[in-house]
Amino acid sequence: MEAERIALSPEEAEQCARIKETLVNCLLERRSVQATVQEAAVLTGCPIILTSSSYRVITMADLGTEVDDPIWQDSKRTGYCSADAVRRFDQEGVTREVQGTHGPMLLSRGLAQKMPRVLQQIPIHGRIGAYIGLYLAHREFRESDLILTDYISRILSVMLEQSRDLVLQGLEIRESILSDLLSGVLFSDELLQDRMAAAHWRPKPCFRCVLFTAQSESGKIENADYLSQVLTQLIPNSFAFPVQDGLFLLINSDRGGVLEQKRTRLTALAEEYRLYASVSILFRDLIHLRAYYGSCLKTSVLTKKLRIADRITLLDDVFFPLIADSLSREERLALVQADYKELEAYDRSNNTDYCQTLKTYFEHGCSATNAAAALYVHRNTLTKRLARITEICGLDPSDGKALMHFYMSSYLRAL
Repeated sequence: MEAERIALSPEEAEQCARIKETLVNCLLERRSVQATVQEAAVLTGCPIILTSSSYRVITMADLGTEVDDPIWQDSKRTGYCSADAVRRFDQEGVTREVQGTHGPMLLSRGLAQKMPRVLQQIPIHGRIGAYIGLYLAHREFRESDLILTDYISRILSVMLEQSRDLVLQGLEIRESILSDLLSGVLFSDELLQDRMAAAHWRPKPCFRCVLFTAQSESGKIENADYLSQVLTQLIPNSFAFPVQDGLFLLINSDRGGVLEQKRTRLTALAEEYRLYASVSILFRDLIHLRAYYGSCLKTSVLTKKLRIADRITLLDDVFFPLIADSLSREERLALVQADYKELEAYDRSNNTDYCQTLKTYFEHGCSATNAAAALYVHRNTLTKRLARITEICGLDPSDGKALMHFYMSSYLRAL
């Protein structure tokens, strides 16, 4: 039955009018979505749950009582409708019915047989953005419940369109999972698997996240939504959307190498839109996405600090300076290798470049041939330089631990 065609008694019509007036005032007074849902629950005498289109709980109002319903209790405990409930609603045809019905509908079968509820989709910017459920926990169903649910939905539609923090606008369910991981809302691996099952998402085993930041001082990325589409079309199985720090891209693949294959094109895009990209290491544990994103953010800050000109910087490229940058000045001073200090002092006094020679040797896999080529000298010249370094400071280039400490010291000194 459509809400607009329901005939009410004069008393019911007067009550609905009062409730509508109160809800309009909530909108005019710019009250929060949570406060408005709480007010609606009190006015209707029914607990109300509001979720995003990806079944994330936006707010719940239980009127201070226990709601004896497994879906309600699970949502209250985890902040999401469970995958099992989503599957049951799919099997019972409830999801299809709610999505295909623009107005409110009474559900009293299947999972809702014990506790009927009025459900309705809420459009946000022309698409389904949220769902509302008015639970008949303490009384029988009334025809006016359909009218009131419809009106509550319309008020909330306006509010949610103005509230980017509550509804992930323009994002599909998989992107919303990623956004919840980034914000720290989703922190349980069990719950993550549950959400992924509800989304019918079976990701590939390897991930890599990329943070694009603007070159401009304003920090704003123009055409971020368009760029998100370009990136997801360029890299299969990737997800991209704007975040507070810039533009986020998650690459999902069977193995590494995807970024390297697309690096030329990504660099061109970064050049065209005046962006810099910071890239995490390859990882498999999606539940820790926030930490890998944090490494991208730190890489981005360090790239600017070191004035690295490359448009794309991999964490692998700045691994040692990133570790060094996490230490205080006093801690860095205490960790600089004595051999490095001695060789550095010799270079300064004699206008030589032995520190750079040894650093290049390390960066080229301790290969005299490759390091010599990088330094534009003969291999024998490089060998003599390595021997001279040992004479000056005592460091043995064949000692892996000492050589790594030396390399780390170069960044401890540089910052």
